[in-house]
Amino acid sequence: MVDLGGDSKRWEIIKAATRVFQRKGYRETTMKDLAEESGVSMDELKVYFPTKAHVFTEVSEYLINQIGESALRKIRAVPSDDPRDVLKNWIRGYLEAVYFLYDEYMKIMMDFWNVGTVPEDPDSLEHKRLKDLYCRGREFFKEVIKEGIEKGVFRKVDPELAASTLMAMLDGTVLQWLIFDKGFNLALSAETVLEIFMKGLETCDGKGKKA
Repeated sequence: MVDLGGDSKRWEIIKAATRVFQRKGYRETTMKDLAEESGVSMDELKVYFPTKAHVFTEVSEYLINQIGESALRKIRAVPSDDPRDVLKNWIRGYLEAVYFLYDEYMKIMMDFWNVGTVPEDPDSLEHKRLKDLYCRGREFFKEVIKEGIEKGVFRKVDPELAASTLMAMLDGTVLQWLIFDKGFNLALSAETVLEIFMKGLETCDGKGKKA
């Protein structure tokens, strides 16, 4: 987890590294590039970040946290105790953040996903951090779905499996949007994801109407 801890030098390195990774990509970036962009010596850079992987995972987590915060702001803007509203607003906020941060950050995010899912070393820092982020996301969705089941608005399903399915739908939507160079309306796609997922999750009364 990124913790700047009020350390301005660390923050300056993260900002500089973001520019370099966005410009050159993860694999082509060197520690020398990061030190030069940050205006520090190699020795000083290594005090804060021992390796390129440490810098990259901190930058990636910071950007992911920004996207997550955007989704949480969407939830806070429309307060509700209904788990259905929590899921809907989080998904809308998440895809909205992906859309607006695309030009600035998406190259880094795709690098993080690529390096983390197909690591040269299964024990690599990038893989461990990506796995941890997915676990946290799945846990969030799982708890919301469990609450919906307890309140009777969602039918009885495996909350963890349902959470993983929802994350896969979101990943697939964003990945296709990127592959086709923003070739479809992401906001409309968000509503389609919601309609399909929620329709399968919500309970029905005896007349087949949604709860």
